[in-house]
Amino acid sequence: MKKNVIFPGWIRGQKKDNLLKASDIFILPSYNEGMPMSILDAMSYGLPIISTNVGSIPMIVHHGINGYVHEPEDIKAIAKSVVKLIKDRELNLQFSRASYDILKNSYSKSKHLELLKKLYDSLGD
Repeated sequence: MKKNVIFPGWIRGQKKDNLLKASDIFILPSYNEGMPMSILDAMSYGLPIISTNVGSIPMIVHHGINGYVHEPEDIKAIAKSVVKLIKDRELNLQFSRASYDILKNSYSKSKHLELLKKLYDSLGD
C-alpha cells in the first residue's frame, strides 16, 4: 500500500505541484470545509475528485461527472469510489477531463475577469 497511497499532510509550492502531477485521484474526506482550494488545485491538474458533501464541495465536485461526493461518515462509499476509479481507467480519464473543464469554465482567472468586466459594464457611466 505504501507505494500506491501517499498521505503527505500539509504541503505547498513545488512539492504540492510534483505530487499533484504524479497523482491519479485526489481524495479529501473532510468533515468541515468552505470552498477548498486543494480541490480546485487538484482539478487544475485534471484529477478526478472524491470528497464529502460539506461546505461548497458539491458546487465544484459534481457526483458522477468529475468525481464522487459522499457523506463524511460513509467510509465504505468513499472506499468503493476509490476502487472504482482505480479499476476503471476510462472513467478515471472521463472524470479527469471533466474536472479540468469545470475549473477552466467556472473558476479560471479569465472567467473571473470576464465576470468582473460584466459587473463593471453593468454599472454604466
